[in-house]
Formats: sequence, structure tokens, C-alpha cells
Amino acid sequence: MLDGHLVIDATTHPYNLGDDNRTDLHGEWSRSRGVYKQHTVLSPKDEHRLSEQEMFTDFDFEAFCEALFVESPVDFAFLHSLPRIFFNKRDIVEAERAAALRDKYPNRFLLYANVNPLDTDRALTRLDYHVNELGARGLKLYPTSPHGTKLVGWRMDDANLAFPVFERCLELGITNVAIHKAVLLGAADLAPFKVSDVEGAARTFPEINFQIVHAGWAYLEETSIMMERYRNIHANLEMTFSLIVNQPRMFAQILGRMLSLDLEDQIVFSDGCNIVHPRPGLEAFARFTMPSDLVEGMGYPAFTDEIKAKVFGLNAARLWNIKTAHAVPEDQPRTAMA
Repeated sequence: MLDGHLVIDATTHPYNLGDDNRTDLHGEWSRSRGVYKQHTVLSPKDEHRLSEQEMFTDFDFEAFCEALFVESPVDFAFLHSLPRIFFNKRDIVEAERAAALRDKYPNRFLLYANVNPLDTDRALTRLDYHVNELGARGLKLYPTSPHGTKLVGWRMDDANLAFPVFERCLELGITNVAIHKAVLLGAADLAPFKVSDVEGAARTFPEINFQIVHAGWAYLEETSIMMERYRNIHANLEMTFSLIVNQPRMFAQILGRMLSLDLEDQIVFSDGCNIVHPRPGLEAFARFTMPSDLVEGMGYPAFTDEIKAKVFGLNAARLWNIKTAHAVPEDQPRTAMA
């Protein structure tokens, strides 16, 4: 806990960025100009900023747990298994390995499945396997998938590709779906990373909570308006949250716009560990206040302790029906084994 607040990290993923999992096509560019650039932009210039050599590995799972639960005040985390996303040869976070980590620390992690909706039959079979055999309880999606030398996009409101996946989610008891948006991958077209297609999915499947991952990084106005109209659309702040470290003014403008529309119950903390170390952002957020000129000039609400508690973890706990008993008691040592 941090200042008595439950802290739930809504997106974590120990990437395999090792050389043996890098494609020749765009692989090195995507690692260096994509992943590593994000890491340096969002990380302070201290021990929390990794070198390329430290980042470009099959990231050690125990070091990942140490960063989350020992070096940082995270109580519980959603562990995203991730597919092959173009610049890697194999899944970037293999579901079986993620499930094994969850099983090792069951009071710390909840597992997300991943599928490619472009291949409907295979996607449904994979979803069944991830849920029934690996115990996944959420679904992570990317708006593009590799196809030869190209990234092919799809839409969340596609009745033929996406809707069968969401229907199967409900059959399996999956009511939380996270979709990567706003942050481009490789040489992909921009269109699939826009957010407007989430609206059709949210309208058609009101029983599902849709998290827009990287919410506010781009398309802030569209995201905020959709969240106001559809209360089952939520802002997952992966990457966006970490702007508070080096670009706090931008973070304040993004968060302030969402709060101005009374969206405080639909915002969840996320940092995307291991893209960044959780501690600097969490400590900065604990100290955060809305700048007075944004309160007076833009009409943004003052940042209260109640709002802070919701974003830190209470909103995610409500979505997942996670009891605060998952949090480590204050008198218990903070170890990854807890």
C-alpha cells in the first residue's frame, strides 16, 4: 500500500526482448526507436532507467516481481500474456510462462489471455484454452496482427471478427477486455490505433468492461466523450500515467480533462512494467495536485484523496471484485513471496 491506499497495477508484462526473439524485419528499429525510447522518455534519469543491454533480454521474472512488489508499493497486478506483435518471432509474453508465474504468486497476479481476432476459429480455440486450461480471467487485444511482412488491422466494432470473440468471452465469464490503442506499433497504419471503434463494442456488449490501454496518450477528447457516454469504457493509464514523472503538466491536462467529465470511477492506474519501474510514477502520483491555473482557467476539479484512492486501486478492485484482503498487511514484510 501507499499512504494507506490499495495499489492495483492494471497492466504488467515482463517482455521477452532478447535477440533470439527479434525479427530481422523492423526488429531492431522497433526495440530501439519504439520500446526503449518509450522507456527513456517515461523514466527518471536514475537507477530506474535501464540500459539497452538490460532492457533487450528475456526479462527475468523474479526481477520483475521485485520491481513491482518489493521496490514499489504495488499490492496486486494484472499480468498480461501478449502475442507476437510484429517485431518478435514468438509471443512477447508467453501465456504458459505467465500462468506459471501467477501460480507461483497467486495472491499477487491475475492473468489475461490474448488472441488474434483476424482468425476467428483459432481465436476462439485459443481463448478457450487460455481460460479453461490456464485460468485467464481477462483478455488483452492488439488492433493489428502480423501477416507476412505487414501488420493487418481490425476494428472492435466488426460484427464478423470482433463480436464472436466478445460473445465467447461472456460464455466463459470474461467481463474485462483491454485493447491497446493510441501507441503505434512498427510500420502499422494509424487507423487501427484510433479509439472510435470501441464505442460500437461497448454499446453492443454492455456486460463487458472495455479498457482503452494508453488512454489519453492520443485521442484524449474522443476517449473522454466515449467514456462519458458509455460507462463500461475505462481509461487504462499505461504509459500515460508515467508522464507524471517527466511531463507532469501534460499528465495534469489529460487527467483533468477526464475528471472534468466526472469520469473518476472509470480510470485505472497502470504503468506497463517492465516498460517502466512502478515506483517513480506512484510516488509522484501520491504527491500530485491539480495545478491551480487548470482548476481556475479550465474548470478542472481539484484532485482529492478520494479520487486518488479510486485511481490507485479501488476502481480496478471494483471491476474485478477484488477484495482488499489481497493487499499485504502493513505488518507483513513486503516480499515478492508474500
